[in-house]
Amino acid sequence: MFFSSIKKIILPILLILLLIMFLILENMISHGHPVTSWEEYNYSLFEIQKLKRYARNGDNDAAYKLGMYYYLTRQNDEHSIFWFRIAADGNHIEAIKELIRYESLLDTKESKQIVAEYVQKLRTMEISVMNDDFCITDKRDE
Repeated sequence: MFFSSIKKIILPILLILLLIMFLILENMISHGHPVTSWEEYNYSLFEIQKLKRYARNGDNDAAYKLGMYYYLTRQNDEHSIFWFRIAADGNHIEAIKELIRYESLLDTKESKQIVAEYVQKLRTMEISVMNDDFCITDKRDE
């Protein structure tokens, strides 16, 4: 009788402790690795509105983050390109590289011209472009 009452008390406590340990372990593991790219840009509606406000006021990093948001979480090329162009116009290097990657995939006369313009922009900033999708280096690097 005594042992059955102890089992009724100890078993739920043990289950709760196991659950807590699992949650702690899961949290430690997930925070020990880099966040996947889509998770990093999975913003709330409030954060999106805030980023848009900042981007419209000239914050190029906010515009880049919006471009990544629309590219990775919404798969909306039109919106992502819009925000990448705003960031690129403000000399945001990663936004320029994203636009080069995107336009390189299109492989049209217009896209080749756009790629050339953005590559030239990077060169004037003395930045080299090296990527799996394309390989464009600045002659000053050689």
